[in-house]
Amino acid sequence: MSLLKHLCVLSVLVFTAACQAKSHNYMGCDWTIPSGFNQKAEHEYSNSVDENDLENWLPASVMFTTYSGPQQEYYRNLAASGDTDVLLLEHSAQPTDSFKYVSSFVHEESFGTPFTVAELSIIKDDKMLVISGLSKADAIALTSGCAEFSQVEKHYEVLQQVKHGYKDFLNSAHGMRVLVP
Repeated sequence: MSLLKHLCVLSVLVFTAACQAKSHNYMGCDWTIPSGFNQKAEHEYSNSVDENDLENWLPASVMFTTYSGPQQEYYRNLAASGDTDVLLLEHSAQPTDSFKYVSSFVHEESFGTPFTVAELSIIKDDKMLVISGLSKADAIALTSGCAEFSQVEKHYEVLQQVKHGYKDFLNSAHGMRVLVP
């Protein structure tokens, strides 16, 4: 009887957690907002500051917005500043995929500490979802059932490859279209 009782309690907890998951309908799909993210504006979510672990906390956001075309000029200007390394890539999506995927990686130094800002943009017509700072697990959960898994996975694979510079990645057979540098 004790095992049955534990299974019932576990089922209720799982059901409750599933019911509490937030989703956002955009581009004809229900995107699952990661737990711990709060709505900041009508189409914007961000993670809460972890005051118990400020040293390791990183900002992350999910933004549903309009798409007004490639931002290549912005990234070229950013790269021309001299203090910033920029890599802007267009993924090779499958012909049956209804989305276009663009990854941006901006490497800078702040007070002597290097960091990389990585964003994945998922685009359909004049709308776009921008994912910034999410863990790979949160990004996969967010896009599950909507975007092509392999494209999200590719973004995080590239992020690992370019953490210490873009040269090796650019000289590899990565199969992506380089928009900037």
